[in-house]
Amino acid sequence: MDVHSEQATVCVTSWRFGSEPKVQKEAEVPIERLEAYYRRHVPEGALTVMEATTNAFEVTARLAAEGYEAAVLCSDALKGMTRGDKVNDRHDARNLARAWARGSAREVRVPTAREASLRELRFGRRDAVRAATAARNRIWGFCKRLGLKRSGGQPARRNERIAAEVAVRFEPESEEAFRWSALREDSERCERLVAAYEERVESAVACLPDAALLMQVLGIGPVIALALCAFVGDVRRFATSGKLVAYVGLNPSVCQSGKSQGGGAMSHFGRRDLKSLLIEGAHNGLKLGKGAIHRWARHKKLQGKPDNLVVCALARKMLVQVWHILMGHPPLDPALSANHERKLLKVARAARRTGSLKAMGFATGRQYVLHVASETASRARVRGEPIKGEPPSSAPYQNETLQSKSQNI
Repeated sequence: MDVHSEQATVCVTSWRFGSEPKVQKEAEVPIERLEAYYRRHVPEGALTVMEATTNAFEVTARLAAEGYEAAVLCSDALKGMTRGDKVNDRHDARNLARAWARGSAREVRVPTAREASLRELRFGRRDAVRAATAARNRIWGFCKRLGLKRSGGQPARRNERIAAEVAVRFEPESEEAFRWSALREDSERCERLVAAYEERVESAVACLPDAALLMQVLGIGPVIALALCAFVGDVRRFATSGKLVAYVGLNPSVCQSGKSQGGGAMSHFGRRDLKSLLIEGAHNGLKLGKGAIHRWARHKKLQGKPDNLVVCALARKMLVQVWHILMGHPPLDPALSANHERKLLKVARAARRTGSLKAMGFATGRQYVLHVASETASRARVRGEPIKGEPPSSAPYQNETLQSKSQNI
């Protein structure tokens, strides 16, 4: 099925292993009548294959409610299968069936309802920050054109100073004063929206046990913790930490042919949004961190390694720690750090303002922090007790996280 915002092109095929799909029926169906068409023309137990588009996950949920199984393929599933003079929805629907039958297409994991809600929150906050940044840039351009002084500080104080200067230099009915009024109104609206999203993000993180534990990693705050929970989902689908690293795209590329082999630059695949967030967190951790991985990163910088390479390697090690935390492995340090406690108090205050803290059964933020501390301490094991499925070690991910590897740095 080739899905668009207003209609879908359905191609019903019959297929057996070792043969090409045979077209039985084709039709263009309005998206609002998709369920009715399936009940009349698509046999029970049929598998629907579609390409990853904006509303592919929504269509998948609608078909699941009718009892039909669906698979979402990567957006490059039709790469190399479409001719330049035959580009239409019917050919795309047929080619999707062929790509699935040949096994040449990669399937995209469909998020759960909770993960989809977290993703919408993440995307909404991202768009609000972009709009606020654009508004601030327009104010900057306005000040530069008119020679106004634009100092830093909080947006509200900055706007007050600019407003005072505009009132002195220009008449209230002038075009400059009108333009400034519009820019200020737009900027304040965007800042209020960002603040509202920040509060929603922090409140949501307080309700996510995994996100609260992830913030014990220095450099991971509420925004990054929410994004990890939204896009990683069930971490058990990654058998090793290296698979999670490859999913995000923090792994080195491979260049091997014949006897020549070696690692290349960082992979260009993976989730770029998660990659950029983790690299941003690694920058903060490199400046302020006092842990073993931060000392290791600073030692690499002293050895002359490029700064960007060291930061990417530190982000990879942070992601390895994330994998072990989500897997439920015991932490290296069961005690809450001062940085982790500040993050927890921050999200607890946001949850109290939205009413989520009381709904979770906590009267104060301190009770919430003590609860997370007890959860962290409960994961701490007796020294020398091995973890099921892991080699005996005093720290389950100490070697993987702290030892340097030539292919990673």
